[in-house]
Amino acid sequence: MIVFDVNVLSYLHGFKLLDKLEKVLGMLGGGRIPWNVYLENKRSGFLGDFIDGLQGDGLVEVDRIKRLSDVGRTVGKIMGSRNSALVGRNVADVQCVALGIHLENCVVFTCDVGVQKLCRKRGVPFVDMMDILSLFYCEDIVAKEVLENKLETWLSPDAGHGRPPDFHDSFGRTFRARYGGEGCVFVVQKFGISPPFHPPIPSIPTSPFLTRVDRSGVRREMWG
Repeated sequence: MIVFDVNVLSYLHGFKLLDKLEKVLGMLGGGRIPWNVYLENKRSGFLGDFIDGLQGDGLVEVDRIKRLSDVGRTVGKIMGSRNSALVGRNVADVQCVALGIHLENCVVFTCDVGVQKLCRKRGVPFVDMMDILSLFYCEDIVAKEVLENKLETWLSPDAGHGRPPDFHDSFGRTFRARYGGEGCVFVVQKFGISPPFHPPIPSIPTSPFLTRVDRSGVRREMWG
């Protein structure tokens, strides 16, 4: 299960990868979108329609969080605490974390540093844009060459679009630096997916190619 924050869908749309998200929602157990996050995306027009489409297909659920529900009470407690300052007392951000607290087998998808800090304080697992792009790669949804081209926009530290602070000049270098020898095994486990088809990727490849085994058991050479 994955909970979406306010900006991540717009970042994926900017990379022209929004349609790829549909392919992983099934293996992630679907998505949850807090009501205030939905309203923010609804203002853009297209993103609101995209969410409505996912909802119609049963891939996501929009949560109308009631004040007296368990999640609603948690939202109220966080909003009344000092920790709310981490997200500028933004209700949509707090709703994401509150859902993450109460849902089982859930990760919060956020690129916002404040939301990430709040997740850490409340013990809620989270993933960022690099994680989701790595999942696309590890599940053979988007080729590494395509990701390298799209992430040229991240070469500037002020690029936005969900750029993580640990980005190392390219998708490949960041992948190896972040996930090390575990490679795709670490990525899919971070999302709570069982990784039987993903052998470790070496952090320092001995050739310009990396050997992987696809879902049919065939060994393939891929760029490192």
